Amino acid sequence: TTSITFHWTESTDNVAVDHYEIWRGSEKIGESKVASYTDTGLTLASAYSYTVKAVDARGNTSAASQAASLSTPKRRFQELIDELFSYTDKRIDRQSNEIAFIQGGERLLPYQLSSGEKQMLVILLTVLVRNGQHGVLFMDEPEASLHIDWQQKLIGMIRELNPQIQLILTTHSPAVIMEGWMDHVTEVSEIACPTATPRP
Repeated sequence: TTSITFHWTESTDNVAVDHYEIWRGSEKIGESKVASYTDTGLTLASAYSYTVKAVDARGNTSAASQAASLSTPKRRFQELIDELFSYTDKRIDRQSNEIAFIQGGERLLPYQLSSGEKQMLVILLTVLVRNGQHGVLFMDEPEASLHIDWQQKLIGMIRELNPQIQLILTTHSPAVIMEGWMDHVTEVSEIACPTATPRP
């Protein structure tokens, strides 16, 4: 199971908004005093539709907001990228229909990212578009251009986005496999072909 955290623009009312009702499909799942909510206990690789209603101090309820459809892998992808890029105060622009980022009020496109940021973005996007389906991901020295902290997190992030992905990679960096993956490593020196015995 997993969770989704979403935000909305605060409502205004001549009596003042007291709280918000949060609906998943036709079911009211909770209330919030602030313009955000975390829905828990969700199933990975599933999509959910949410609406929000504002309730004022007199108990008047607004019409439902426009429905927002969220998938757990997409939301988690956004959170992972925001977490990785937080050291330079970048975050994904969730209001954009294309992949873009906000940094200090300025909008950035992917080509403006650092080489390491571009690499992590491409790898995680490749995993995301599999949409929870089985697949095999081959990577040759993925640690290139990546900070050591990102190297350590890489496999775990890939597996979190899609546990059905099988990874086959080559690496010279111990950091890539330090987070519990040592038992899954085969040394290249252990792979050998039998030597043919020449005939007389």
